[in-house]
Amino acid sequence: MHDRIRRDERRQIPAVSKILDALGQSDLPRPFVVELVRRKLSQIRASRVAPEFESIVADLRRSLDECRACRLQSVINGTGIVIHTNFGRAPLSSEAMHALNEIGPAYSNLEYDLANGARGGRGVYVESALALLCEAEAATVVNNCAAALLLIVQHFTRKAGRAQPQPARRGEGAPTCCANSSSI
Repeated sequence: MHDRIRRDERRQIPAVSKILDALGQSDLPRPFVVELVRRKLSQIRASRVAPEFESIVADLRRSLDECRACRLQSVINGTGIVIHTNFGRAPLSSEAMHALNEIGPAYSNLEYDLANGARGGRGVYVESALALLCEAEAATVVNNCAAALLLIVQHFTRKAGRAQPQPARRGEGAPTCCANSSSI
């Protein structure tokens, strides 16, 4: 008797295809939408209470709307902060966009040394140019402040050739200590 009731409850849970038909076309990738529907149905099965079909569809529409809102899209920066990290930092100049459009659609020599016909370094050109412009022995380029901080801490904490772990501020993904793998 108990098993029969449970089977009847499960029959109330709609099929994935029925929900997809009710949702209609979406501007999100179909595999993503299908997975979202499957996860929702799995939650319903686990709760053992089948809500009304319209409620399921409405809940999934809300979830899809939330996913759409998370995609990258243009915004107006009215904060007064020019290089705002939450807004993708500073917009690219038209010259930078032109350069990306020129090299982006094709293969490039990102890590390939054309002169030697072998694997090369990723930042050789920019590091050489930066060192030359700054009249320095060498230069390096990193993509964020956390990486720059790690290099600075390693440089100033070296003792007898080994970096000493230093406490770091906890924050967005900041490590609890900064040290290279050879010092551990």
